[in-house]
Amino acid sequence: MIVMARHNVGRVVVPLALLALAATMAAAQQPPSFSGLYRLYQAGTEVAREHFERSGRVAELSVVVPVLGLKLDSRTEFDSTGAFRRFDAKAYDAAGDSLLGTYSVAASGTLLETTSASQRTGKTATGQAVGPVAGVIPAQSVAVVALLDFGFRAVISTGFADIFRNNALKTGLLPVALSASAHATLLEQLAESPREQVTIDLETQTATLPDGTTHAFSVDPFARHCLLNGVDELGFLLEQDAAIAAYESTHTSRVCTR
Repeated sequence: MIVMARHNVGRVVVPLALLALAATMAAAQQPPSFSGLYRLYQAGTEVAREHFERSGRVAELSVVVPVLGLKLDSRTEFDSTGAFRRFDAKAYDAAGDSLLGTYSVAASGTLLETTSASQRTGKTATGQAVGPVAGVIPAQSVAVVALLDFGFRAVISTGFADIFRNNALKTGLLPVALSASAHATLLEQLAESPREQVTIDLETQTATLPDGTTHAFSVDPFARHCLLNGVDELGFLLEQDAAIAAYESTHTSRVCTR
């Protein structure tokens, strides 16, 4: 299990919502190299595509959203322990020939420094945040897939972005949101004893910390049912096959499909 937290790095809007995740593992192993290409279609027309690749200490992401006229290229660097060191992103028009702005995050110990610049306005904004940071990864399906491929089955934080939480629940990764005080206590305990364990009980929706204290967390009831029974949304519908057949046998079709 890995413990993660999001950090607010100032009022900087990052194109396509990048999610900063923090880990308490002092020497996180490098995940295996992987890459992926994702395409999103609507009414037969491609509305977005994303290519993600990680090899060694570098992860690169390229996202194109023609309907928004936007292209985003980013590069994330890690050190030999897998801890996050630097993230740089550039936003272009959809054709990729006009730079719209840049955004960067650099980590020095527990200090995060951010810089964003708009080519249109010529303005630059900077910010700082303090907290242990292990990586910056896209808050889309690839983030969840990467964690699952690396063997993680749950993440603990004080909160999650909607898109990350929904993708996690649909893919089999359990997001556990604890109170700020419980999360801070857990970080302190793991800092003293990194090999201590946390017990997560989805059935009772509780997390037991290394010191034995128990904290409740909430999960969407339907997602909880699917996770406990090992089914996805389609599997849930197939479980209702008998009930659906019984209903159809006693109700005539309201629409002629001939």
